[in-house]
Amino acid sequence: MGHTPAQISATLYGFFSRGLLTGSKPTEAGDWRAHQPRFSGESGAKNEDSVNALQRFANERRMTPGQVALAWVLARQPSLVPVVGAKTRAQLEDVLGALERPLSKDDFAALESVVKISGERYDPAQMKHLDSERR
Repeated sequence: MGHTPAQISATLYGFFSRGLLTGSKPTEAGDWRAHQPRFSGESGAKNEDSVNALQRFANERRMTPGQVALAWVLARQPSLVPVVGAKTRAQLEDVLGALERPLSKDDFAALESVVKISGERYDPAQMKHLDSERR
């Protein structure tokens, strides 16, 4: 009888980084993202540059930032399953367009060179409760 190797799977969530990569910004007083490291302070300023670079990258390829983000995840970890947190049908239909436009190896490398996300996902008090973020 042959040996079957063990398979490991994972669910990838939050790859839009709470809307950061799709250009969504906290605009309302109650939007908790305004207080998170990736949206504020020095990291927020650095990330704005990365979001602008991602937008240019997407425009050059006639894609949306959401499509590029999903295409990046699929290129980086093709055996894992990303969870798309779309709030509307239009958002879901948009991002699924990435399935028809996979990134080439050159596009993947180019994207990795221009988009660098800065800062922790959450503030320090929240981070210490996340198993996935422990090092």
